[in-house]
Amino acid sequence: AVDEVVMALMASLQDEQQRDFALDGLRNLLALRAALILPILLPNLTTTPMTEFNATALASLADVAGPVLHSHADVLTDLIDSLAHPDPGVARAVDMAIKLLLEHIDPEYIHILVAQALRSLNDSKAHMRLGSVSVVGHMVSVCSANWEPHISNLVQAILRLFNDPDINVRSAAWGALDNITKTIKKEDLVGHLAVVRETIRTVLESERRKNKNVVLPGFCVPKGIAPLLPMFLHALQFGSPEMREQAALGLSEIIDVTTDEALKPFVVQITGPLIRIMGDRFPWQVKAAMLQTLSLVISKA
Repeated sequence: AVDEVVMALMASLQDEQQRDFALDGLRNLLALRAALILPILLPNLTTTPMTEFNATALASLADVAGPVLHSHADVLTDLIDSLAHPDPGVARAVDMAIKLLLEHIDPEYIHILVAQALRSLNDSKAHMRLGSVSVVGHMVSVCSANWEPHISNLVQAILRLFNDPDINVRSAAWGALDNITKTIKKEDLVGHLAVVRETIRTVLESERRKNKNVVLPGFCVPKGIAPLLPMFLHALQFGSPEMREQAALGLSEIIDVTTDEALKPFVVQITGPLIRIMGDRFPWQVKAAMLQTLSLVISKA
């Protein structure tokens, strides 16, 4: 009986005069029995090829479907795939549906959606990586979840895309990392400096075997290193001696794989704290790391 009611309301969505009534009916059903209704509703609204109408209907139901989206996380992958629809109207409608769904997800189950998105970030198809990294960036900025358990995995996956062969994927990865570092407090990010350093080394490892003078393409665009600078500079100025040493070495590694042109806008921002801190009392290892970074940035400037 429930199937019949849902399918009847779905059919009514196609009728302009009954559309508002049908949406209200589906919304009420979802509010009462989401676990029962969504398995019927979602396959119909996300069937391929996606239509603008279905995406718009899904967006209209986002406030009641979003909180239980974690139970149907595979739908997120289907929607990401549809972001590359050749019809711009459909692609825009899907993008809006995803954003509205993400705004209403239950923070308690964010780990399920993060895991689903991370799988898509490693997809062999460029359009899936592009859509997934955009979704991750938006998810972090709109969902007030506890992101601490996920920062390392997200930053690792996104930084790998800074070396993606597709320029659009690299650009979206930059936007996602920028969202993360603007949303999450610097104090919470500094504990992940080692992850950032290790990821950059790993990403460029194969290229370094062929050529020592390699750069990370995602850093070599306007504002390329901007998302990472706040966390490194915060650790450099306010961290423990060990953290300051790691921050200085990490900055040196980032500078080393950034072109001179892309680095220029940040020279003052980097050298200022280094020069100020050099006069403070720290173990020689910390000062040596800072001097190494200062020398490198000046030589490239």
